[in-house]
Amino acid sequence: MIDYIQLDEKRPIKFGMNALRLWTKDMDITLNGINDFIRDPDMDGIIKLLYYGLRDGARCEGKEYSLTLEQTCDLADDMDKLTKAFNIFLDQYSDGSESEPKKKKKGAS
Repeated sequence: MIDYIQLDEKRPIKFGMNALRLWTKDMDITLNGINDFIRDPDMDGIIKLLYYGLRDGARCEGKEYSLTLEQTCDLADDMDKLTKAFNIFLDQYSDGSESEPKKKKKGAS
């Protein structure tokens, strides 16, 4: 699933297996470590998560993502943008456990 996030422009972002593979390797964490990170995220981890999510979103749309990690950090120069990116990650990420489906908003069909 690809979402879009408004940074310097509207950009595709995807936290699929490829992004998670690259991110966990870079962060030197295991799959179990992802849940630890979700409970207690750090700034470097969130920036790297954004970077790999944007790279994979671009790749899936057949586009090049040529920005460095530092340039990606510059795109998200306020906490609101980082929070939005982290929330997209939380929406897309599944650790394989059963969970309750998201509740529909009132009036939605």
